[in-house]
Amino acid sequence: MAEIKWTKDQQSVIDLRNRDILVSAAAGSGKTAVLVERIIQNVTDSRHPVDIDQILVVTFTKAAAAEMKQRISEAIDNRLEQDPDSQQLKRQASLIHAAQITTIDSFCLSIVKNYFHTIELEPGYRVADENECKIWMSNVMDALLEEKYQEASPSFLRFVESFAPGKQDDRLAEYVNRLYQFCVSHPWPLLWLQEQKEGLDIQTIDQLEETGWLKSLFEDTTVTLSEALRLAKQAEGLCQMDTEGAPFAYAAALKSDVAMIEYLLSKKTYEERNKAFATLSFEKLGRISKKDGVDETLQEKVKSLREQEKEVLKNLQKQFFFQDT
Repeated sequence: MAEIKWTKDQQSVIDLRNRDILVSAAAGSGKTAVLVERIIQNVTDSRHPVDIDQILVVTFTKAAAAEMKQRISEAIDNRLEQDPDSQQLKRQASLIHAAQITTIDSFCLSIVKNYFHTIELEPGYRVADENECKIWMSNVMDALLEEKYQEASPSFLRFVESFAPGKQDDRLAEYVNRLYQFCVSHPWPLLWLQEQKEGLDIQTIDQLEETGWLKSLFEDTTVTLSEALRLAKQAEGLCQMDTEGAPFAYAAALKSDVAMIEYLLSKKTYEERNKAFATLSFEKLGRISKKDGVDETLQEKVKSLREQEKEVLKNLQKQFFFQDT
């Protein structure tokens, strides 16, 4: 089998020991192969070998867990072919079936099953399925809303008026459920919820600009505006090509677009960018007739790029820059 040539970063992930490592890599970049190699290096370490059943590997899906276990098993078998007398590798081949290579849900369930007596849980427990959970949550939500309607506190009534227009309050339950699902994805959900609540206690525009969520939103709009600028510049470049058939008549409008987007990008606060979006406008493309000898394919390409650019900008305005601050 040909030896894999790892990149410098991949080799670092494989070799680093005695520290926490956070690896971020795109899909298809070889993360699984690197992790398998890191595990194999650990179990075959000449000084401090670790048995495979002492390593915990968790994934998001059962399919990913099964693939990981298979690839580790195959890697151990390949090493055994190279070194058939290795007692350590033979041991790993026998232990692989007991290795904790599983989903996080399955691992947590195994902990509860093995130590139910420690947490004083009845041994006859079972895990509710998804449909049961949905029914229970729906019942709890109905009871909660009924209770709050009876209390009729001013804050709850403002909440209803803001988020449940019309006569139906289905959206209230939807919003609360969405917030709950997002909240429990954090390690300390109540603390996170309190921080978000404090972040919404805003009295001035300056306080708003300093909130983490607005800074994040502003950065996202900058990325989106940069994409719109790329489209506009690409279209402008096609208009100014030194070739017969270029749609020169469109160049002025595209040049105006580029200047407009650069103006939006120059704004360093949400308030400034919001005011700048109020001036958003697009010049009409110049007229082109058949006698101009313009390449129709090139012409349609420029028009398509411009439509994409305009859609990006209009969506930004509609979602984030649609009212006075």
